[in-house]
Amino acid sequence: VAQTTQDNGHTSGDALARVSAAMAQEGLRQIVGPTMLSPDDPVVDPSRLLQSVLEAIERSGIALEDSPEKARLMIEIGAILYIQGKWDDAIERFEQAADISTRIDFPIGKANALRQTGRIKRRRGDWVAAQKILKEAVDLYHDLEDQAGKAEALLNLGNIRYEQGQYDKAEALFQDALLASEHLDSNQLIGDISMSLGVIRHVM
Repeated sequence: VAQTTQDNGHTSGDALARVSAAMAQEGLRQIVGPTMLSPDDPVVDPSRLLQSVLEAIERSGIALEDSPEKARLMIEIGAILYIQGKWDDAIERFEQAADISTRIDFPIGKANALRQTGRIKRRRGDWVAAQKILKEAVDLYHDLEDQAGKAEALLNLGNIRYEQGQYDKAEALFQDALLASEHLDSNQLIGDISMSLGVIRHVM
């Protein structure tokens, strides 16, 4: 069954570019240095670079105020850690982002952080926790009328049911995901959902 677009579409360079943008919004590039974040440099080691960034922020003594930018920064750092296979550290960053987003009433940040956390929980086989987290994300996306986020969260929920052998429930969730994505300009996401539906129909 297909992974989500988030699984397939992100590279370390992509994530680093978004961290750089988030840090610029927070006014942190002058602390880290204008050339430190260079995701297009083929010799950049994302792990070492990320550690350098975090150490620079700590040395600055700046306590970042809760803001949408800070929540986004935590999500992007979590995305790098996820790519590197450091799932515990990634979850910690996503949970920080969710907490920040809750405190400042930033629902899209919370939904994105929950979806990322739920994805890791699913891949670890922690299905009960993953379902609870992803369902909360779906509700938030629904309220926000964010069809792309809703479709990706539903796809992950469908993948859980597939992995549990509950094929009827998986198919229903994939159908819901396809419905949510029908007006989106995202061939990859629609392709992932359609492929998942094809797989489920083959095994039923």
